[in-house]
Amino acid sequence: MSNILSIGRRICLFLLCACCAFQGGASEKADEAETTIVMLMPGDSSGNACARVSAALSDYTLDHFGFAVRIEQMPKEEYDAVLWLKLQSGNIPDIVYFENRYSLATYIHYDLLYPLSMLLEGFPNLRACYPTDQWSAREKFRIVYSVPLGTGSLYAGGFLARRDVLEEMGVNAREITTLDQLHDLLIQVRKTYPEMTPVVSDYGEIPAVFQYDAMGNGLGVLTPQSGRTVVNLFESEEYRSFCGRMYRWNQEGLIPHGISLRSESAADQMAAMNGFGFFCQLNTDQVQAYCRNSPAALEAILLSAPMRTSEEHLSGWCLPNNRRDRTAPMRFLEWLYTDPEAAAIMVNGTADDPAEDPWLYALPAYPCLSNENLFSWEKDGAEAWLSPACGLSFRSALEDSAIKECTSAVRRFDKALRAGDIDSERAIPLLLEQLKNEGITELLREKQSQLEMGLTKQGSIHQAQP
Repeated sequence: MSNILSIGRRICLFLLCACCAFQGGASEKADEAETTIVMLMPGDSSGNACARVSAALSDYTLDHFGFAVRIEQMPKEEYDAVLWLKLQSGNIPDIVYFENRYSLATYIHYDLLYPLSMLLEGFPNLRACYPTDQWSAREKFRIVYSVPLGTGSLYAGGFLARRDVLEEMGVNAREITTLDQLHDLLIQVRKTYPEMTPVVSDYGEIPAVFQYDAMGNGLGVLTPQSGRTVVNLFESEEYRSFCGRMYRWNQEGLIPHGISLRSESAADQMAAMNGFGFFCQLNTDQVQAYCRNSPAALEAILLSAPMRTSEEHLSGWCLPNNRRDRTAPMRFLEWLYTDPEAAAIMVNGTADDPAEDPWLYALPAYPCLSNENLFSWEKDGAEAWLSPACGLSFRSALEDSAIKECTSAVRRFDKALRAGDIDSERAIPLLLEQLKNEGITELLREKQSQLEMGLTKQGSIHQAQP
């Protein structure tokens, strides 16, 4: 009975903290900062669900480490703006989730993230969770700033489709291996289920399914065809072909027009729009993350050969430069990464989660969880394209204005192009012209130079090893 009352008191405390996160007084924040680790991540869980998971984790951390844990989630479409504001305000979390689509260099430039290289020396069990090259890929200016998240580094372009529909139609997902075959399947779905939306997006995104290494900001990439030569993704034949195909699918009604403007997750769109499936990057971590929050069972359709790039799903946990003790957050992360019970609570929630108010965790899992690979190529990587830039990180020494203007041009066109919302034959030449005017040629030249220096350094290190 005393344990139940104790848990109840803790849940009340976490609910109060969550409600007061944006309006608590300075004295309350100061008092709480000594005893509570605040962890911020994207997600759609309610305050009650966050409180339940926080209380379950804190049952252990209070007894063994002397601090409590408070989990805060923000909707993914708001997360970037909220993260930026929090890191520049007095209401700074202790641990934040950082997605690889954000510019880590920008946050470092403004001194908003704390370097982890020296800290990691004191947490060897956390460091041992990933090989050296995965840590190296997270370096900026030769310093590690984020703790990786996920159990694998290979991924492939693909499509997740409703298993029940595939079974009713007698379709074997493994026999669908090309975009042409997927197109035929989607036509069949529309005829058989006219009320169903064949393709939805994930927060307005339809990722390209061909192989390339974005090398950080996507302004200069490597492809299997380009070898070690950095090229402009947006003038490649692969990009033109994919965007042209999506435009035709959009015109055919397989992709709803305006889908790039949607702000809901793929799971929410599948439910609200009676969706059949969506494009995504596939590996075991990603598939399981999508399936945890999907209203229906999903089946993977593999559309590209696997790849390993310098991106390697670089999302992970960072420590803000909040001037507080960093040992406690690192101790919590090491426990989370090495204790299966703790990781299971974070990923799956608590046993008493009500069906009407579940814990929603849409991030990759932790390496301590037994995670049987869904795909044979994840085990040995024999079929994978390994980008020459694997293990390297890239930064720009040019003026911020060139990066910003080129990035702005890409944002105006790229998302809508990949969703088929605009005609690629007309829009891609406009995008290329804007990129040329804003200095893309210099960016390509600079990234090529960084690649060559990085490869030279890698070769020297390998030669020096016994």
